[in-house]
Amino acid sequence: MSARDDKPAPAADDAAVIEECIHRMHISVTADSENRAQAMDDLRFKNGEQWDPAVKAQRVRDQRPCLTMNKLPTFVHQVTNAQRQAVPSINVHPVSDGDKEGAEIRQGVIRHIEYASNADVAKDTAVNSAAAIGFGYFRLVTSYESPDSFDQEIRFKRIRNPFTVYMDPGCVEIDGSDQQWCILSSKQPRTELVLEHPDADPCDFS
Repeated sequence: MSARDDKPAPAADDAAVIEECIHRMHISVTADSENRAQAMDDLRFKNGEQWDPAVKAQRVRDQRPCLTMNKLPTFVHQVTNAQRQAVPSINVHPVSDGDKEGAEIRQGVIRHIEYASNADVAKDTAVNSAAAIGFGYFRLVTSYESPDSFDQEIRFKRIRNPFTVYMDPGCVEIDGSDQQWCILSSKQPRTELVLEHPDADPCDFS
């Protein structure tokens, strides 16, 4: 075995991690439940569900039309199109004249990371979500260049569904940079889970 081979964690450690994750997710859901409910309402409204359910049901019973002139996507596109014309990027500025060469090298590395990651898509997705429901995210992840390499590469990853992100409600910075933890959930068919982790014991996660 090489130094990079990961050793399986003891079952007790796994249980502690899961328990801590459940506890923190409960904290995030409790603190952010109203904001998430309003975001879901905003998303439905943007998708054209703009009638009060009781009024709509009554009109359906009376065989009356329920017309919707959905102008909201136009206003959302005004925001997102402006962002696409001025895509935000990372700029490195030297703190002194002697740092110019180092700043240029770092700027080149960052541009390569953004290009290799198709970072514009990740940023566009986050802005689209933020314009529609008030929040959106993308990730910065690291991975090894190859199975036998110690070198890692940074990549931007988009998050299509912002509701899968559970942030630390204790953070105060507007960009969440001071958060102590963040949970990203994902759904996977049970058949695929069993194929990827044949020794796992699937259970409900409430």
